[in-house]
Amino acid sequence: MMTIFTLVSLGLGYYIYQQYTHSLEEKLLAQEEAFVATTTYSLQKEMQMQLIALQMTSKSKVLSEYLINHSEQSKVSLESKESLEGLFKNLTVAFQHYDQVRLFDLDGDEMIRINYNHGNPSSTDQSNLQNKHNRYYFQQALSMKPNETYVSKMDLNIENEKIEVPYNPTLRFATQVLDDNGDAVGVLILNYLANDLLENFRHQMTLRINGQGMLIDEQGYWLSNHDRSNEWGMSLGHPENHFKKRYPTAWPIISKSNNGTLKTENGLFRYQAITPLDFSSIESPNKQTDNHAHFPITMESIHNTNWKLVIFLPNEIIQQYSFFYKQSGRLLIALLYFSIAFIMLLLITNSEQKKLRKKNHIRISSELKDLYENAPCGYHTLNPQGVVTRINKTELNWLGYEREEVIGQSFAKFLTPASQDTFETFLTALPKKQEMDGIVLEVQPKQGETFFVSTSAVVLLNEGNFALARTSAFNITDRIELEKRLEYIANTDVLTGISNRRHFFEQVTPLFNQCQDTQTPLTLLMIDVDHFKSVNDIYGHDAGDLVLQHLSHTIKESIHESMLFARLGGEEFVVVAQCNQDEGLILAEQIRSIISLSHIHITEDTQVTITLSIGVAVNHPQHTDIDDILKQADLALYEAKQTGRNRVLAFNEAMKQANHDDYE
Repeated sequence: MMTIFTLVSLGLGYYIYQQYTHSLEEKLLAQEEAFVATTTYSLQKEMQMQLIALQMTSKSKVLSEYLINHSEQSKVSLESKESLEGLFKNLTVAFQHYDQVRLFDLDGDEMIRINYNHGNPSSTDQSNLQNKHNRYYFQQALSMKPNETYVSKMDLNIENEKIEVPYNPTLRFATQVLDDNGDAVGVLILNYLANDLLENFRHQMTLRINGQGMLIDEQGYWLSNHDRSNEWGMSLGHPENHFKKRYPTAWPIISKSNNGTLKTENGLFRYQAITPLDFSSIESPNKQTDNHAHFPITMESIHNTNWKLVIFLPNEIIQQYSFFYKQSGRLLIALLYFSIAFIMLLLITNSEQKKLRKKNHIRISSELKDLYENAPCGYHTLNPQGVVTRINKTELNWLGYEREEVIGQSFAKFLTPASQDTFETFLTALPKKQEMDGIVLEVQPKQGETFFVSTSAVVLLNEGNFALARTSAFNITDRIELEKRLEYIANTDVLTGISNRRHFFEQVTPLFNQCQDTQTPLTLLMIDVDHFKSVNDIYGHDAGDLVLQHLSHTIKESIHESMLFARLGGEEFVVVAQCNQDEGLILAEQIRSIISLSHIHITEDTQVTITLSIGVAVNHPQHTDIDDILKQADLALYEAKQTGRNRVLAFNEAMKQANHDDYE
């Protein structure tokens, strides 16, 4: 009997040990699941933001126009280069993750390169620009289809054929710049600094349960490792620093599987494929489309970023948390062995099994509820009238209401007036389509500013009738703000804050056509600062910038908000008003007088005054486009400068006959 009792006790003890250890391992891994999910989401979100910035920048008009006109060496191309460099500089400052923004022609020659310089962006001199035709990322960019994006492997940046020190992990985002016919006219490449991304990953790992967290690429080389000396093995010429060398039994399984757990003799692995270019987790979960539909990405890019997050719990760490490896635990086991009878052991085993089943049921129910309530996106259910019947905690936090304040209310109540119309249209179309994606709504929370969500819904039918709609919502406020910011950068003169040349022509062309069609007078004032070069020569270019800023601010305050005001380049400005020539002359004289009486403070002890020469021209039926008025106003401006400056002149036909080859 003692032998049987001993064998049963050993067997039962081993079973309890195995179950306990397995449960402990699950518990330890469960603490890491939130980190795995948030890390995956953060990396995918970061990559999505970079693709949005790349696509929007590559499609900007100022970029395509510069490339199209560059080959002609036209004045427009030369003038637009500064605007394009300004756009690139503002891009590096806005994101603070781009070491370089580079524009190439199709032969691989750099046309523009902006260096971040730790927040002080600068353009590279023409003499220092390089040809990158033979670099792998440029060749990949050339071989892409139109509108595709190429993302390189993360590697250490190389400058002048040497690895940059300190090490500078870099991802390169590349796409072709297309003309209006869809033909490639250049290549845009963003060098993304991955240091912050990796440092944030390492910081998050320090908050874990002493596990060894690592990020590896598709070949098994470490992008991040708890032992920093193991990183970048291939790039640094140390191929032995490889996951396979360190964990030979784990590598064959982890390399072939996207996610899972793996128990080895050395410890426990939790691994998850990151795939940062797969945006399904941050888009609608009901969307039955290609995850890369919005951002066509080359297959090479997907392989380049096929990373894995691996958390390794050594046996020593697991044992620190295990009851069986504590001295008090071993003593208690020995006492129980000699004090508990065979029947008691059976009863305890049965009880433990019931507890385990109950625990698993509670855990599964809790996990499902937690997944719904605390998902990174909002979920709510609507009845056919658009009334909310269910909503998760995430969306309640966005709205700032208690659950009882939302349930039973129409969802339109929580939208801005403009979005309420959109919601009604969406609700009307939903029963017919049964599934709708990407509906953008502006939400009005209980307190605070409004925000934008992208809403998707799937209809559930009851006997063929619309019963309810399961709806998800993703906060896209950052994307909307980014789009507005990029539009502002593209349309605004960096120095003065007013419209730039490109934006001016976008505004004035339809206005000119409208005035010509309705035979409404349209007057144009061409403004130039007298002797502006002497200001720069005497006081420096910083003083010249202050003069232009003061001039822009003063004129903007002096004219009606309906008038167009822009900087065409250098010290040349333009004002367009819907008035006749006499009224335009009065306006020009007011501007000239105000500026001539202004004192511009360069320093506390130094102030300067400036004067303006202004040419005025008005539209006539024979004018075919705005350039006709610009040329006439320019001739009048030239005549004003030739006849003494600090004056206003209107265009007349006599000016047209004069020779103006050498006017300023």
